[in-house]
Amino acid sequence: MNRCFEQKTLNQGKLLKCPHNQVVKGISRAHFGLQLGSCSHGNTWKQVETCSKDIKPIVSRMCLDRESCYVEADPKEFGIPCQSKENQFRVMVDYICGQPDEIKPKCFNSEKNSAIICPTGQVITSFTKGSFGNPGTCSAPFKTGDCHVDPLPLLQSQCLRQNRCDVNVMTAKFGTPSCGNATYGNSSKPKFNHLLTEYTCGLPTDTALNLTRYNVSAFDKTLLKKKANGASGAASGLLALCVTILAMVFI
Repeated sequence: MNRCFEQKTLNQGKLLKCPHNQVVKGISRAHFGLQLGSCSHGNTWKQVETCSKDIKPIVSRMCLDRESCYVEADPKEFGIPCQSKENQFRVMVDYICGQPDEIKPKCFNSEKNSAIICPTGQVITSFTKGSFGNPGTCSAPFKTGDCHVDPLPLLQSQCLRQNRCDVNVMTAKFGTPSCGNATYGNSSKPKFNHLLTEYTCGLPTDTALNLTRYNVSAFDKTLLKKKANGASGAASGLLALCVTILAMVFI
């Protein structure tokens, strides 16, 4: 079912959202301009052709396969649709929500790649299995090698919620795999810097959370600045008081 999104206010963005556990699966229409109509016509909008431009490719790149996305009616983002004295531009979008595609684990093999990468717009959401040391296999079922160490704690701390994670810089931190009484790094045994891991990619944290964090951070910085100015003023006052007292002592 089509849904309608309307953003009227310049420099005040708005979330284009789907219901919980659904993502934007398609953009039917997307325009930016003046007097585009209204979302009041059911679940779609009746377009009034005056001054507008098609922004479907841009909105698709911003919103497809996401539960929500931040859209702002700003010419800096979409360009000026026409020459006009008015500046009350609007964004109007018809879009479709649906179930996200099934998330299947991907296998990373450090012999073939140097970084764990997710598709554009997605991030690493979990690591399910992993082995660092003697080569195992990515074929089902996942198999570890004879000598290996568990790399998952480090991978989870360094790579989750990122689109790309370079593992070459982490190989020295995984530790030294052991094989019974013999050590994997002994000269009698070949050295393997081989990482196998199964991971999943998915949508990043809801944009609303990111916006909240950004606003709180901005507020905190303002608050800290006020506190710093207050502390500076207090310090200056204390210094002046000390100078006055010293002057009185020596008089």
